[in-house]
Amino acid sequence: MHHKVDVVFFSDGIRWITDLNGEGRLVADDLDKLDEMVKASFSRFLQAKEGDTVIATYRFDNSVMPEWLRQYSDHYFNRVIEFKY
Repeated sequence: MHHKVDVVFFSDGIRWITDLNGEGRLVADDLDKLDEMVKASFSRFLQAKEGDTVIATYRFDNSVMPEWLRQYSDHYFNRVIEFKY
């Protein structure tokens, strides 16, 4: 089965952070670790099984940026990750 999920994330300048529904706040020092945590969360709340694919569209929360900078940040840091189980 294929799932498509949006993930809103941001940085506090040191760590990468996302709030997933039902999973609470996930915090990691690097994006690879955040990906691992998000994948594990999807496995639980989407009940992903072997052979399933989850396509996660990460959208950076621009509200954490200074307002004057947002006009230049339409695609500041968006990414698409495909998780295979």
